[in-house]
Amino acid sequence: MNGNSKSGRRFAFKSFRDHVDSIKIDPISDLSKRAFHDVEISHFLSTLEHWREVNLSKPFQDLVEVVEPLSMSLPQLLYHKSDIFKAIDDSLSLNDPLALPATLELLSQFCHDLGSDFMPYYERSLIIITQIALTQMDPNSLEMIFNTLAYLFKYLSKVLSKDLGLTFITLLPLL
Repeated sequence: MNGNSKSGRRFAFKSFRDHVDSIKIDPISDLSKRAFHDVEISHFLSTLEHWREVNLSKPFQDLVEVVEPLSMSLPQLLYHKSDIFKAIDDSLSLNDPLALPATLELLSQFCHDLGSDFMPYYERSLIIITQIALTQMDPNSLEMIFNTLAYLFKYLSKVLSKDLGLTFITLLPLL
C-alpha cells in the first residue's frame, strides 16, 4: 500500500447526514442558455414539413400558409414568434378535429424551439388547450391534448418549477 494515500479502500462510510449534505440539486441550472443555442434546425419546421404532407385539412393548410414563410429557419422563427403563436392560437381556436393533432404537435415543437422564451405564450396556450379539452369527446384528440400538455411541461420544467400556481389554476377545470 502506498504511504501517500489516506486509505487503500475505494469506498468510505458516510453517515446519512453527510450523504444528504453532499447532494447538490440545481433544477434551475443556467437559464441563460436557451434550447435553440444547441440546435441548428428548428423542431417546428421539421414538424411543419411532416404535417404539411400528411394533413390536408383546410384549417391546417391555412395555418401552414401563414406560418411556413415565417419559419423557414430557426432565426426567422425566433424573430416572428409572436406572429407564429397568434396563427397557432387562431387555428386551435377553430377546434377542428382534423387539424387538431397537427396543430397541437406544432405548438409543442414551437415551445421546444423557444424554451423559456415560450413563457409569454404559456398561459394562453393552457387556456386554449383547456377549452378544447373540455369540448372534446374523441379519445384520440384527448390523448393528443394531454400529450401536448406533457411536452409543454417537459420543455418548460425548469421555469415552471419555480411557481406552479398559474398552471394549477388554469388546468383546474380539467381535474
